[in-house]
Amino acid sequence: MRYEQTMQVKASYGNLIEQACRVPLADCARDEILFDLEVVFVNDNRMAVQVIASGNAEETAWTQGVVFSDVGEELGCTDVGESFAGEYHVAAADGNEYVCNVVLVQGM
Repeated sequence: MRYEQTMQVKASYGNLIEQACRVPLADCARDEILFDLEVVFVNDNRMAVQVIASGNAEETAWTQGVVFSDVGEELGCTDVGESFAGEYHVAAADGNEYVCNVVLVQGM
C-alpha cells in the first residue's frame, strides 16, 4: 500500500535549510542535525525528514527521510539527497511505500 503525507514548512525557514544544502556550513559540527521533523501516516508509522550538516567546510548539508514503525523500529530510508523541499520516497521493510512531500509555504 502507498501512504502519503505533506509536511508544510515556513518558507523563510525552509529557504535557510535549502541554502545549507547548496552552500557548505563551516561552523557546524559533523553530523549536526539542522532539521528533524516527523509526519505520521494513517497506519501510525511515521517518517522523519532530516537535514544533516557534513561538518566539512567543502561539503553541503544532506537530506534523508527515515520511516519508523509505530513502536520505533526503523523500516527504511531514502538515499542521501541534496535538496530539502520536494518528495521523500521510501519502499519500506513492511512492504509499503511511504511518501512525504515537503512544501515551503509563505505566510505561515
